[in-house]
Amino acid sequence: MIGALATLGMIYAVAAIPFGLLVSTVWGRGEDVREAGSGNIGTTNVFRTQGPTVAGVVLALDAGKGLGAVLLARAVWPDGGLAWDTTAALVAFGAHCLPVYLAFRGGKGVATGAGAMAAIAPLSAGIAVAVWAVILAVTGRSSVASLLAAASLVGAVAFIQPETAPAAIALAAGVALTHTGNLRRIVDGSEAAVITPLRRARTPASPDPEALLAQGPAGETGPAPGPWR
Repeated sequence: MIGALATLGMIYAVAAIPFGLLVSTVWGRGEDVREAGSGNIGTTNVFRTQGPTVAGVVLALDAGKGLGAVLLARAVWPDGGLAWDTTAALVAFGAHCLPVYLAFRGGKGVATGAGAMAAIAPLSAGIAVAVWAVILAVTGRSSVASLLAAASLVGAVAFIQPETAPAAIALAAGVALTHTGNLRRIVDGSEAAVITPLRRARTPASPDPEALLAQGPAGETGPAPGPWR
């Protein structure tokens, strides 16, 4: 029991490290990510304020919190089973969202939850990540992608690994809870996009009517050609 509690304490201490703040301050633009964009220390706000390279590092580190938590728990107690794995995953998720180092104001736990599920139900986690990527590309909104990916995770484990459903449901509920503000903005239409949606990027710009009038019969611009040119 003491070893299990010590392991969970170690998981919390590591998973609570605010990598979004540390990486963006040390390697990014040197600004406090909490003072820019949405003020969140997660990957989405780091991407918005620091760029894709820094955000990619933060994403990997935050996902590593969840993956590492489950692997450490298994190494300490190999016979702990899914209940032990789920406990470790939830501690890591909670630590990322409520880090003691930042007065319990952390990220939204999407990457950390995905990392944990990659260890518990890898195929279902892969499906959820694919859903997240597609929805993000189509809508441009990370919050929409995260919520739908969490829902797809629950659906996937129900068919593929139903015994892991408690972990998936708990983490999906946690993601929904940390996105309550985003849900309100999605409903009222004020949720900001993180990237340009794929459909919008492919839509050609509307032609300028004055530019069309200035074109000649073949679409050339400039003075109309004379009869002998």
